Amino acid sequence: MNGIQSFFGGVSPEKEKEVQRSATATGKEFSAVYATQATKDGGKTDITVSVSEGAVGNVEEEICYGDVSKNHPEEQPETIQEEEKTLEESAEHLSGEDYDALRAEGVTVEELTATELSRAIERIRLGRDLKAENLEGQKAKLAEKREAVIAVAKKALKGNPAAEFIAEKLLAAGMPVTDATVHKVYQAVEFAGNLSGMSESVQYYMVKFGKTPTIENVYMAQYSAGNVKSTPVSDKMWENLTKSVNQVCVNADLTIDEENLGNARWLTEHGLPLTPENLLRMHELSDVKLRTPEEVAELAVTAMLDGKQPIQANLTLLTRAEVGERVERMKGFTPDTVERAYVKKAAEKVQELAPGQSAPNEVVLSRAMQQAAREDVTFSDLAFAEDELRSDSRPSTLEQAVLAEVSGFSMDFDISVVRAKRRLEEIRLKMTTESAYRLERQGIRIDTSGLAKVVDGLRVLENNYYRFYTDEAGFAGNRSMEDMFRKTMQNIDNLSKSPSYTLGVTFANRENVTLEALANAGAGLGAKMQRAGEAYDMLGTRPQAALGDSINSAFAGNAQLLQSLGLEASAENLRAVRILAYNSIELTANNMDAVKEYDKKVTDLIQNMHPAAALRLIREGINPLTETVDDLSRRVAEIRMEDGLEQDTEKFARYLFKMEKSAGVTPEERTAYIGMYRLFNQLEKTDGAAIGAVMDSGKELTLGNLLSAMRTAKMGGIDVTADETMGKVREMLPNSNRIDAQILSGIKIPGKIADISVSDGYEMYKENTTPTPEETETAVQNLRMTAETAEQAPDFLKGLGLVVTANNVEAAKEFLAGTGEMYGKLGRLLKQFRKDEKVEEAESETDALLAAGGADSTESLFDVRVAEGYYRNLKKAVRNLEDDMQNAGEPTSVDLKALKQIKMGVKLRGECAGKECFDFPVETAEGIKSMRVTLQTESEGVEGGKASVKIPLVKLGNIQADLQIEDNQIFCFVSSDSREGTELLEHSKRELTMRLLDLGVSDAMVYCGPNARMGEYTVNRIPGIDKEGDVTEPQTGEKPDTAQLLAASKAVFVHIMEIERA
Repeated sequence: MNGIQSFFGGVSPEKEKEVQRSATATGKEFSAVYATQATKDGGKTDITVSVSEGAVGNVEEEICYGDVSKNHPEEQPETIQEEEKTLEESAEHLSGEDYDALRAEGVTVEELTATELSRAIERIRLGRDLKAENLEGQKAKLAEKREAVIAVAKKALKGNPAAEFIAEKLLAAGMPVTDATVHKVYQAVEFAGNLSGMSESVQYYMVKFGKTPTIENVYMAQYSAGNVKSTPVSDKMWENLTKSVNQVCVNADLTIDEENLGNARWLTEHGLPLTPENLLRMHELSDVKLRTPEEVAELAVTAMLDGKQPIQANLTLLTRAEVGERVERMKGFTPDTVERAYVKKAAEKVQELAPGQSAPNEVVLSRAMQQAAREDVTFSDLAFAEDELRSDSRPSTLEQAVLAEVSGFSMDFDISVVRAKRRLEEIRLKMTTESAYRLERQGIRIDTSGLAKVVDGLRVLENNYYRFYTDEAGFAGNRSMEDMFRKTMQNIDNLSKSPSYTLGVTFANRENVTLEALANAGAGLGAKMQRAGEAYDMLGTRPQAALGDSINSAFAGNAQLLQSLGLEASAENLRAVRILAYNSIELTANNMDAVKEYDKKVTDLIQNMHPAAALRLIREGINPLTETVDDLSRRVAEIRMEDGLEQDTEKFARYLFKMEKSAGVTPEERTAYIGMYRLFNQLEKTDGAAIGAVMDSGKELTLGNLLSAMRTAKMGGIDVTADETMGKVREMLPNSNRIDAQILSGIKIPGKIADISVSDGYEMYKENTTPTPEETETAVQNLRMTAETAEQAPDFLKGLGLVVTANNVEAAKEFLAGTGEMYGKLGRLLKQFRKDEKVEEAESETDALLAAGGADSTESLFDVRVAEGYYRNLKKAVRNLEDDMQNAGEPTSVDLKALKQIKMGVKLRGECAGKECFDFPVETAEGIKSMRVTLQTESEGVEGGKASVKIPLVKLGNIQADLQIEDNQIFCFVSSDSREGTELLEHSKRELTMRLLDLGVSDAMVYCGPNARMGEYTVNRIPGIDKEGDVTEPQTGEKPDTAQLLAASKAVFVHIMEIERA
């Protein structure tokens, strides 16, 4: 069985014989007649050439048409109900680029559900398609990744040559290159097989039943279509049909050429109706036959992008390269191209209305132009017209007649031409290769769709993109807020594409310029420079040393100018010189500093004004368009901090991990590097601009001096030194109230590192806190692994009423394992880092856990109020622990990673407690373990309930006790998975019975042994979790016996622990 058969399940030998028998069955014989039906409608003739049963009409010879020897009823399209995606399916489509883009928006990908993740990926990619952001940068990234992803694909396909082009297609589409995606695309390529060798029977089947040429349909046609018989049409008869056949070509908008006439003859000879629809299907199949395996792979990847299976790829779609060619060509179309296309269209209408006339009268001409005006022009129309204009071919006689009447003779015609010109201009401005490719996939075919349809499609894409954000933000239906958000993001996008020289145009008014005014100035300057053919670097890109030759030659000698001012020839300084020189602004040290500060402020705003920040501003009642760039930049920086767009713990963990990988770091240097991190992290919490000002204060400012200046500023600006530089630094910290004095006092930067310049230190800080592509890829792989190995976790979470996210799945897996790993890590971190008197005085890690949760002992947790308070207090303690680790001590990256898992674990245990499933820490000879206590109280009107206690111990083994309280009696079944444990339990059965009777029940019965667990007394479980699971199904009605069940469970726990510790 080959790869394709294994994917579809193959075809059994019995089925294959049945197909062969059916294929050879005798069908009806058809006599042929060519019936020509002409209908006049506004001068348009619709011609259908068909073959009907029986001999009808006057034909020169009788032709017997054999149909396919297997009868197929018309197949009804199935209604496909889209199933809800799993987290694994959504994660499969997540790429590193998507992950980075979402993280930049402040989205924690691991906290998204499957549906949210799919929407987020679609939103990010739609925005990317519409904006075509940083194409050169994207190409460079693709080139860097190429070798790595090809290696992954080759490994997946065991060296198959197809691996290389499959990897490239996945990479170019922004899809992750994994074993799963590579195999799916490869199977689709196998399915398609040798398209160039498509048999006549397959072709017949596809046309007869109107099948869309997808990979799946072409493949299935090979098994569904039988043998096809044909009867040749004589040349004489075909000649008689020429006029009708030509009209069918015209009605199908196909050129009358050898290929299309050949397809028409094939349809006729095979007994299929010669209609415009069938002729178009034949034309499409002709193109499909030319598809290469590389193109099939790209279309299969495209289907995956659209949420389909690769085998559902439509083979008639244009490839990305083909779409790109058309987009580029469309940029060269001019208003003359539109006019020529409409003139040709009107001339064709004249020919339809008055065949053979070379000089039509005014009535015909007017009617033809009105008909042409009612139609739209397509890319194909424009391309044909442009070819004629470029070749300087003379318009035909009919076209000249139309041209003579343009502008005045038909107002409708003139208006249509003007509208088309405007639509073309909008398309040229808005349409990128990726957005056009998206339209193509959505059924708006670039070749054959009218300009109005393309424009509408682009507007819908744009509306959908913004609606993703506004709907999630709760703006749906609020037109003013939606419009404000749209215009804000459009202005930011326009500003990013504006020349950097825009800063010079607005330099004098930089303190008062608004976002909208700056974007308008940039758009105006950009248009002016484009018309003049001048090159420029864009504001949305950081300063670069290497620029185009035209820019470099225009500003040759700038390096020498900088040297004369005593400044370094850095990328930032060179860009500042260009901005000042272009705008004829005096080149002074002060102006250099001012324009660099302005440049940084604007570029930071462009990069930081993500949709999340814009939406936050609008919700606060701030109109970003009318805010000054100064105020906007400051507020956006604050929002990023407040909304957690830069999560300190994650950033600190990244910094520590990179530092720990560096060989030869001494303990003293480690302390200094941690101090450096905390210093800059505090500085970034000022007003957002101070960090830039400090960086520009000169190389002479060291980390030690900066720390001293910040401490002084925090103390009220007391001038403890006469150093002028230090005084300037303090002036740069107007919002020093944001700096934590206690943190500053604890920062230590010993040794040589204190003498590092601030600019060099900050560069190290940024480098070590910025995610690398490798880190991003690891994060994506971890998310996929979590989704793939979720097992019972999703059902468990749903049973608790929790959403299924990667973080929740990780927490659920740890919880279900029941090892107590989370408690062990938390106890260690509390003892090591928590600055709390009760925790610090705790003798053991278990005691620290109990103290942090406000509990005296494990036994005290067998009280509902204490237990619920325990989880609330533990959550708070973990938050405080995070602050302590962030601002004091010397944690490792492993510690901070563990903290992330702990936060999720504590939250989950709190949720479980609300469902009467308690997970308590218990001290054992092997450290802290989890004890699970699960209750099930009966519904209203029924006394009693059930409980289950599971304790993993060393001497007794894994203990499970199932209790039933009914009619004031306790039934207790205790078992162990070890022989020694079972014997000890059996010998102590009397003592346990007495403990239970002390609870005030009338009777207590204890059963011990390896098989003591009785199914009828076992607590019910959440559907999807095995019978050894730990969580009860949600119950309705009152829960009158919770306290009694916990008391009985506590008695069992105390009894078992006494035996264990004896």
